[in-house]
Amino acid sequence: VVSKVEQDNGIGGFSSNTYQYEGLKFHQQGLGSLGFSKRTITSQVTGIRTFEYYTQDIASHKIGLPTLTQVAAQNGVLLKESQQTWQPVPR
Repeated sequence: VVSKVEQDNGIGGFSSNTYQYEGLKFHQQGLGSLGFSKRTITSQVTGIRTFEYYTQDIASHKIGLPTLTQVAAQNGVLLKESQQTWQPVPR
C-alpha cells in the first residue's frame, strides 16, 4: 500500500499526500482479501482530508467499489460529500 506520494507542484516545489488505510478484511472461507473499508488521503500542504469508503460485500459481488467520499477542511468542516450506489447489470 502507498503511504505517501510527493509530486512536482509546477512552481518549483513539491506537494505531498499521505494515505492511511482501515478495515482490512479477509473472506472467512479462504477466498482472499476483501480489501480495505476506508482510505484517508491528507494533503500535507492544505490539511484537507478525503475519506473514501469501499464495499466489502462478497454476497452481492461488490468488493472494492467506492460507496462514499467525503472531503473535509483541516478544521473538520465537511466541504463535499458524494455517495455512490451500484446495481448489477442484467445479463
